[in-house]
Amino acid sequence: MAAARLRRTSRHPLDGEDDDDDEAEHLDEEEQEKLIDTLQATNDAQNALYTKALVAISVLLVIPYLFVLPHDPLLATLSTTSLLSTAYILLRIPLTGISAFSALNTVLSPIERYLASLNGALSALVFLIGTVRKNRLQEWADARSWLGLVPGVLFALVMLARREMRAVDVRGLEALRYEYKGA
Repeated sequence: MAAARLRRTSRHPLDGEDDDDDEAEHLDEEEQEKLIDTLQATNDAQNALYTKALVAISVLLVIPYLFVLPHDPLLATLSTTSLLSTAYILLRIPLTGISAFSALNTVLSPIERYLASLNGALSALVFLIGTVRKNRLQEWADARSWLGLVPGVLFALVMLARREMRAVDVRGLEALRYEYKGA
C-alpha cells in the first residue's frame, strides 16, 4: 500500500543539456510584423466567411415564411422583418457598433445603436405569437411554434458569433512586440 503512494519526482533539464522543446523561438521585428499581418489576414478572411454564411442562412430562412404569409400574415411579416434585420446587422453594423461602451468612443446612428435591441424584442414577440396564438388552419398549428423560434435562435446565434469575432484582437499583439534584432 505504501508503494502505491510514492510519486516520481519531476525532472528539470540541467543548464548544460540541450532541450529543443523548451527553448523559445525568438522572432525579429520583421518576422513579428509578418506573423501579425498573417494572423490579421486569416482572421479577416474567417470573419468574412462567417458573415457571408450567416447572411445566406438568414435570407434563406425567409422562404418558409412566404408560404405562411397567406395563412398568418402577422407572423410571416414580423419573422421576415426580424430575419432581414439580422442580415442587416451582419452586413452593415461594424463589429464595434453594438457594444454599449462603444457608443462612448464613436458616434453611432440610431439604427446602429438600437437595431440589435429592437430585433431582440421583435424576435421575442415573434416567439410569443408563434406559441400563444391559435392558428385558423390546423395544419399550420404544429409548425407555428417552430417558425416562431427561428428568428430568435438565428438572432442569438448571430450575436454570439459577432461577440466572438469582436473578441479576437489580433492588433492587440502589437503591444506584445519585443525588440530583437535578427542576424
